[in-house]
Amino acid sequence: VGPITFRQLLERFGSAEAALAALPELARRGGRKRPIRICPAQTAEDEAAAIAACGAICMLPFLVWEAQWEPTILNPRTLGIMLFLAVVASCFAYLSYTYIQRKLGASRTSLLMYLMPVYNSVLAVVLLGEQLAVFHLAGGGLVLFGLLLSSVRRKA
Repeated sequence: VGPITFRQLLERFGSAEAALAALPELARRGGRKRPIRICPAQTAEDEAAAIAACGAICMLPFLVWEAQWEPTILNPRTLGIMLFLAVVASCFAYLSYTYIQRKLGASRTSLLMYLMPVYNSVLAVVLLGEQLAVFHLAGGGLVLFGLLLSSVRRKA
């Protein structure tokens, strides 16, 4: 099921859960011989955890390389920032994302993912004391302009 079909299913059935539940019957009526099995929630969660673990493993060489040039100083402030990022960025952000997805729908909520660089730049300025540069503003402007373009409805 592609994004356009899924959006049509969401409009027809009202929620992603109802649309997914209807897929096997729709496929059967459409002539599919073998039944469609919907992925269990636990399997999806396991895959998401595996993706996160692979991401962490892929980042490990960069951590080692960066530590050679500028070792991380572990003090209460650094540990507090790391804890904040672990809780807010990893847990709260995904919980918020799924909540927003339930309220706004998948297509609108997916646009929020493009704002991550903007959020990260703001957090870097506020928490880490980084200086805001022209490229931050230019990048943020391009992201916002892209979101504006993607949310404008085209005439049929």
